Amino acid sequence: MGGSTIIETADTASATTEGWAAVTSSQSVGGTAIFDTIRGARKRPFPLLTSGGTKLEIPYQVGSGLALGVALANPVATQTANITEVIRDQNGNQLASRALTLPALNHTAFNPTFPTTIAGGGVVE
Repeated sequence: MGGSTIIETADTASATTEGWAAVTSSQSVGGTAIFDTIRGARKRPFPLLTSGGTKLEIPYQVGSGLALGVALANPVATQTANITEVIRDQNGNQLASRALTLPALNHTAFNPTFPTTIAGGGVVE
C-alpha cells in the first residue's frame, strides 16, 4: 500500500525560476505539481505524466487574452529528444508545425507557434 509524500521547494527566489525533476521508482508513481503564479496568490495544479509515451496532446483555447505555455523535459542522459510540435484545430486539421531539439538531461518552456489568424480551440501535439 502506497503513501503520500509532499516535496516542496524553499520558495526563496526573488524572480521567476524554472527547473524539472525526475522520479525513479520500482512502483507506480503519480501526483500533481502545484505552482504559485505570485506568492500567496493563485496556485495552478498540473498532473504529472506517468505514461512515458511518445505523444502528448494538450487542448488549447486561444483569443480573449488566453495563452498556452508548454514545458518539456528530457530525462534521458544519453540521447537528444527530437520533438515535432503540431497545432490542430478542433476538427483535427493541421494548422502549423515546427521541429524542436531538446538535449539530454535538459528542459525547456515555450509558447506554441499559433498562426496569427487562429481562433477557437483544438490541440497541440
